[in-house]
Amino acid sequence: MPRRLHLMLFFLLAPCVRAEEVLESISSIRALPPEMAGMGLRASIEATVTFADKPDGRSCLVHDGLEGIYVERAEPQPRQPLAFGTRVRLEGVTIAGGFLPAIRTEQITLLNAEGPPLKARAATGADLFSPSNDCQWVRVQAIITGRRSDRIRQMLVAEVDGWTFMLQFPDGVSLTPLLPSLMQQQVTVSGTVGTLFNRQRQLTGRYLFVPGLDHLQLAPHSTPATHLPPLRAAHELLRSDAGTRELVRVRGIVTAAMPDRIYLRDESEALMVQASITETLRPGDKVEAWGVGSLAPFRPTLRASRVQKIAPGTAPEPQPLGLDPRDLTRHHAQLSSTEAEYLTTRLATDGETVLQCRAGEWIFEARLSLAASDHLPVLSRGDLLHLTGICEITSTYPLPGDHRVDGFHLLLREAGDVRVLHPAPWWTLQRMLWLLGFVTALAVLAFIWIAQLRRRVRAQTSLITQEIERSAVKDERQRIARELHDTIEQDLAGLAIQIGTARQRIAREPAQAEASLNLAQRMLSRCRDEARTSIRDLRSVALDQRGLAGAIQDLLQPIAEEAGIQFTLKEQGKGPRPAGLQAMHLLRITQEAVINALRHAKAGSISVSLDYHATATTLEIHDDGCGFDTTAPPPRGHFGLLGIRERANKLDAVLHLESAPGSGTTLRLSALHPAPNTPPA
Repeated sequence: MPRRLHLMLFFLLAPCVRAEEVLESISSIRALPPEMAGMGLRASIEATVTFADKPDGRSCLVHDGLEGIYVERAEPQPRQPLAFGTRVRLEGVTIAGGFLPAIRTEQITLLNAEGPPLKARAATGADLFSPSNDCQWVRVQAIITGRRSDRIRQMLVAEVDGWTFMLQFPDGVSLTPLLPSLMQQQVTVSGTVGTLFNRQRQLTGRYLFVPGLDHLQLAPHSTPATHLPPLRAAHELLRSDAGTRELVRVRGIVTAAMPDRIYLRDESEALMVQASITETLRPGDKVEAWGVGSLAPFRPTLRASRVQKIAPGTAPEPQPLGLDPRDLTRHHAQLSSTEAEYLTTRLATDGETVLQCRAGEWIFEARLSLAASDHLPVLSRGDLLHLTGICEITSTYPLPGDHRVDGFHLLLREAGDVRVLHPAPWWTLQRMLWLLGFVTALAVLAFIWIAQLRRRVRAQTSLITQEIERSAVKDERQRIARELHDTIEQDLAGLAIQIGTARQRIAREPAQAEASLNLAQRMLSRCRDEARTSIRDLRSVALDQRGLAGAIQDLLQPIAEEAGIQFTLKEQGKGPRPAGLQAMHLLRITQEAVINALRHAKAGSISVSLDYHATATTLEIHDDGCGFDTTAPPPRGHFGLLGIRERANKLDAVLHLESAPGSGTTLRLSALHPAPNTPPA
């Protein structure tokens, strides 16, 4: 009934139902819309129990002769033991139920009086799956095609007119002794129709709740055959001369054995045999199966009522699985093997372990029972596996055929059917992407760090430059102060002494006073020269730009040419060149020696030689002048040689002077290179 009609009926009947004290028939309860049934209307009915899973269970099914309904026993209450055929009175309220309205009982009273006898309604497959027959007591003729079991109970799989449903029995009923005689047999079964439904109250499947084995009977023509059925090859099933009711025999070699079916192979083809296997069969056993051919996608199956082992044998070799879609169907039900890449593992709802793999362009599943999966090898994504199992082709087409294949899966027999040929390579795409991401992040961090470092270096460089400039200015000031102290200040002090001496002698010793004044005049002239030299030093950049040799050349060559004297400069050696204060002192020593030769020696030529050694620099100055006596004290007012000795002492240099009257003068000085980071003397 459409939901809109339910709502209209709800609003029309609601006043009447509220006025009525109690609902007394199952038909009136089943007619309620779910919204009204969920209001908890009072109900009191008499009915007969048609199914009770347990005598004191929480639920049961009842029938009043016209309709059936599901009953939920409320808690807490003393539970009355219930069994099939028990007449009861139910007191309770209505509930919406999962598929149709139901009753939640508050009290169940057992009645001694007998009600109307239950008469099972004959039903076809279409009737059985009609929604209105939920909870009805029916009788159907079906064929038992298999069995199912869970942790609680055993069930039979039945088929009627092409419709498949389950036969469920109460707890404690053992089907094992009857299975060989029931498999693939036509039976007459009576039971209550049960419904599988979803959250939208839609029909998704059907059960038949059978109260006991006495409600399951073999059809008269389904008794076991006494004559020997004809022997047929697997590929001869369901040909034009063989129907679905013809009992045949098939012989073959077992390729896989499972509780409800076996796979075998004869000389012509592979075949799946549906049967209840009571005998332990192993791959390689030769068996004979009695049964009838049954329709199935791609290849018929055999519904066997009897499977007999003829002789043991050797396990057959699997066939290589061809992955061409046009040839894939010929592997259906065959024992096949293939190499595949392992992807992942999942656990199926029926308890099987499912390995998802890739072979060529196909992604397929390899299924193994949960008990056998404990011995599987440890697998990693990307492992190359060798798989052996029964190949089953799958298709989503309504009428599948050889060219309508969607995929396949393998049914593994044991853990040994999975072998690792090559472990997965460590260098995978996922790890490469992780490494690429890590390197990219590292590069970004390095770029940020370098940018920050550059900014800090620029700031530190600016500070260091400023500090160097301040230090250079300070050092230059100290150097000038030392120059003034060592030269001009000392000369001025001597000049002051000479002037004071002259003042004292001018009255009593005029001649000596005049000598003192002459000396003071020469000292003043020297102070003037020293001052000019210092100023020239401050303004000259030749020493920094051209080095010691270039500065000597620029400073003394013009003076020698002006005096008409030949001047030569020679460099040799591969040692380090003097720099800093050492170069300045060597320049001043050379200048002083050359100027002295020009003023006093009357030389015609002057030569300067610089020899660079690994540990020292040797300076040699030679002139061809008149020379002098090196042992005699210097004349009064001559301070050139004194200045040279002072500068040599500052350099910790070895000074050697060779001269004699009439033979020229040679000055040789050897200055050691200062050690790194050694402050100047």
